[in-house]
Amino acid sequence: MSPKPVRFLKNQEIEELTEHRLRDYERLTSRNLEPPVPLGRMIVKLFGVSEAWDDIEEEAGETILGTLRPEVREIVLNARREELFKQYPGLERATQGHELGHWDLHTNEGALLSGNLFDDAPPSFYREAKNGRVVSLCAIAKHLHREADVYELLVGLEGREPSWMRRQAEHYAGCILVPRFLLVPRLRQVDLTQWPSIYGLAEQFGVSATLMKVRLCKLKLLVERDGALFTPDEAVGQKTLW
Repeated sequence: MSPKPVRFLKNQEIEELTEHRLRDYERLTSRNLEPPVPLGRMIVKLFGVSEAWDDIEEEAGETILGTLRPEVREIVLNARREELFKQYPGLERATQGHELGHWDLHTNEGALLSGNLFDDAPPSFYREAKNGRVVSLCAIAKHLHREADVYELLVGLEGREPSWMRRQAEHYAGCILVPRFLLVPRLRQVDLTQWPSIYGLAEQFGVSATLMKVRLCKLKLLVERDGALFTPDEAVGQKTLW
């Protein structure tokens, strides 16, 4: 397989890339974005990628939520997991964001245009699907813990996807679903140390509460310790006590 050359992108680089994509979408549509980010429309209009549902085969003990069909420019969600998507609000959008991250960060467009993107891929990289095989790089798990939160569910999937590639796609999804420039103005008068505030923000942006918490922590707007939430200043105070 020939993904883009392995480069360990810094989180800030992915942050800047996703904001660039979002600003491009605003220019394309002549509208300022408001949460929740219209990810489905953005995937089609900005990237020229379509979305599809398909029945994707899974090996024993494996769960596939979504994947790519690169040669026809498709993000494919697994119809076998439709009930799971219904069970966990935000899971479908998180999966879309994750797959878009793979498309934007890891797909070799030059090879795609020349028709040889996955010519050398081993058979284990593919799964059969009703409407044509898919490359299985993301959201593959040996075990699915049904009690897990959406974000933890995605992060905990153990499969064939290289860890560097998975981490980049996860961060990309968080950045594009919860952009800094849309989030920060909505934090005025919001007590981030209270879970109801986190749930409220998550609902606004169409993501899970845990994804929202992780995003706030990565932006250094929130600190979590042993399940308790602190502002960065409070966290420094707690540290000095110890």
